[in-house]
Amino acid sequence: MGLTEIKNINDRFFGELYDLYEKAFPVTERRDKDAFVEKMLHEPRFHCMALVLETNFAGLFTYWDFTTFLYVEHFAISEKLRGNNLGGRLLSQFVQESALPIVLEVETPETFVAKRRIAFYERYGFQIVRNDYMQPPYNKGDMPVPMYLMSTSDVITDGQISELQQAVYGV
Repeated sequence: MGLTEIKNINDRFFGELYDLYEKAFPVTERRDKDAFVEKMLHEPRFHCMALVLETNFAGLFTYWDFTTFLYVEHFAISEKLRGNNLGGRLLSQFVQESALPIVLEVETPETFVAKRRIAFYERYGFQIVRNDYMQPPYNKGDMPVPMYLMSTSDVITDGQISELQQAVYGV
């Protein structure tokens, strides 16, 4: 199991990665293809990674490298490979190798799946640091989405949140 950075649309795993991205995340929680490719090609802080198992595509993992923290934007395992702890192994490795705090957004715990997702991240050292967070819209005309912020640090500053929102959402 390893991560391979995807740098352009001609990379071997880009098609499978983008298909999973569209299937795994609702339209309000993702960019359209042109905006996604724009970030991938022209934003040096943005890292688009394919999870590869042996020689096959197994998942996607995108994150931003800010000066004082890392922000995991999207993380999904291929549907046919879920339940094999690939996601847990990947997240554990990412947390262990990072010298910086890691931040991510999760849905509010209103559904069984959302509650399971929060518990999953808690098992890997994340804790809820903001339960009043509004994810700015990815697309013009969309509304902000209520989310929780989770982090491997118990302190995430308003400045860090502002930096995240400005870079990721353009607000």
